[in-house]
Amino acid sequence: MKRSAFAVAATAAALLASPSAAVAAPATHSSIFAGYVVSKPSAHIKNVTATFEVPSITCEHELGGVGPSVLLYSKVNPRTGSHRTSGGGIGVACQNGAAFYQSVFIVNDKTVEGGLVTFTPGDVVVVSVRVTRAASTVTIDDTTTGVSRSHTGHGKVASQSFIGDNAVNVDGVRGELNPFTKTRVTRVRIDGTPLGENHPDRFVWVRGGSTLVATSRLTAGENFTLTFRNGG
Repeated sequence: MKRSAFAVAATAAALLASPSAAVAAPATHSSIFAGYVVSKPSAHIKNVTATFEVPSITCEHELGGVGPSVLLYSKVNPRTGSHRTSGGGIGVACQNGAAFYQSVFIVNDKTVEGGLVTFTPGDVVVVSVRVTRAASTVTIDDTTTGVSRSHTGHGKVASQSFIGDNAVNVDGVRGELNPFTKTRVTRVRIDGTPLGENHPDRFVWVRGGSTLVATSRLTAGENFTLTFRNGG
């Protein structure tokens, strides 16, 4: 079985080594992520939900793709960027030139191997990540097919969340960014409040001065669209 994991979970910490530095910028550049980030270093983020419409991917390259997802960071060190990650989403990727669409669960830095969900482009998928002192729970619910899965681990205290498109590794290898249709993200809520009320930072996926994935501004305070521009 193919296994995909979000590269941002392992490597994005350097982008946020000083979270407060990004607050004033209208859009921050990332080499592996496009979307919105909420940082609450002096508070706790307990529950983040977002609804994704599964995009379709074109396999111009044999290996690589994108991961619409919700990630929560706990134990964030603002000086070194070290952290623990729990999150979930959709691996939209190609392997050996064939497209696949598969759930990804990460609980306390560990990618869950079993209990996966497969998707079809156009499916409407709700991702919910809840991190409290009692437990860390990741739920992925395909509302189109009615299939839902959850995985739970030890509790943590989260202070940052990423909502958007991440780079993905397929069987441990990160390939190219293949073209994909627009990722529509709606009803993003942080502890029950709209994303826009939580002072989010907008990130654009950039490489070598070229925009790979563009992030729209918010509509209705909780919806946005991610658009593929080029593969870099």
